[in-house]
Amino acid sequence: MSYEYVNFGYPDTILPLLTGFNLEELSPINGIITAIIIDSPSEFVGIRCLIDQIQILPVEGEITIRTSIKYPISRSVNMESRLVVALDNHDPLNPHTPSIVWEIKRAILSEIGGVI
Repeated sequence: MSYEYVNFGYPDTILPLLTGFNLEELSPINGIITAIIIDSPSEFVGIRCLIDQIQILPVEGEITIRTSIKYPISRSVNMESRLVVALDNHDPLNPHTPSIVWEIKRAILSEIGGVI
């Protein structure tokens, strides 16, 4: 199995206090998102993950954690799929640098010519 990883956030993104914005990338491969790993330094950081305009993590609202967690996901993507991480820093005192990594398993061709 071959995997690609898309890294949003740390070390390149600093989330200023009381600020929110979206980070976007196109999927680098056709495949299946197998996991999203979130490492958040503060429970004041709200995180939402979307494919195109459909929120996949969490189903609604936002994740606010102060730990590292690997969420299992099973969603198909292609190289035109827009991967989005929406970040909101609700902390009035500190900037934060969360890390969100999408794990994508490369689609392989079967002997009958289909994609599995």
